[in-house]
Amino acid sequence: MGWTGYRTNNYKNGKVDVQGEMDKLFNTINSRVLKSAMVGSEYYAAVEETTVKDGVENRIVFAAIFQTSTRRADGCNIFYKDMDETVVNGYYKCPVGILKLLTPTDNANAKAWREGCLKWREEQKAKKSDPDSLKNLPEGSQIRFTINFSTTSGLKPGDEVTLSKVAKRQWNCNVGGYAPTGKFYWTDGYYRWREKTHSG
Repeated sequence: MGWTGYRTNNYKNGKVDVQGEMDKLFNTINSRVLKSAMVGSEYYAAVEETTVKDGVENRIVFAAIFQTSTRRADGCNIFYKDMDETVVNGYYKCPVGILKLLTPTDNANAKAWREGCLKWREEQKAKKSDPDSLKNLPEGSQIRFTINFSTTSGLKPGDEVTLSKVAKRQWNCNVGGYAPTGKFYWTDGYYRWREKTHSG
């Protein structure tokens, strides 16, 4: 399960078409992609594989899970690490539409992975409905926590940081000024902090 890299000229909207490239790996005589999706840099696909033995056709649909990267190195501009649902992988963001296309399986790892994906979805729904989650706190909310890492601004492990939630604003010609975009960020008054840094 190492990384594979190569150079492609397959671009979409000015960027390497990662999804299209990964789809091509499965579109062969005996297999085809029924549905695929990119979730960040993770590629998920429902792959149909058909084989014929003793005149009997056997059809299965399994899940492919790839890590991908479009960094440039050694002349390559696309890299991927290929896995499928039978491999313990820890990637559970597969869209439900893809999960629904998979055929039944007896593989214990695949079963656990499918259950893990459904559990991850339920956890995300719970977070969205939790009024105390960081995403649902109103503008102006403040949180205080102790960091366990050093920063370029001089903070070190053990220091306490207070962040405020601020609405992102951009120029809006219709109102003749800056208007909220509906998006927010956390700041200590000097720098913006990524939510996963302080979400615990």
